[in-house]
Amino acid sequence: MITRLPPTLLYISFNKLASLRQYSLEFLHTPIDVIKYRCFGQSPQMIQAVIAESFQEVTHLFDRYSSKKGLAVTFSRYIVNIKV
Repeated sequence: MITRLPPTLLYISFNKLASLRQYSLEFLHTPIDVIKYRCFGQSPQMIQAVIAESFQEVTHLFDRYSSKKGLAVTFSRYIVNIKV
């Protein structure tokens, strides 16, 4: 875990380093949610272009792999607490 820190932090002596890895399962409810998730941070024009180009294919895959709850997406997050 400590090797993934930015190089500037690798040479600081830490008094305390604690990390927590959190897993979660979440669901995307519509094909548009998939596109918005994939295009996070992009301009509205870019999102509309992706919808126009890929909506049918995304809908096909969404319908194929989703359950009644939606399309399952797993996340792995690290919460790091460092005291210098």
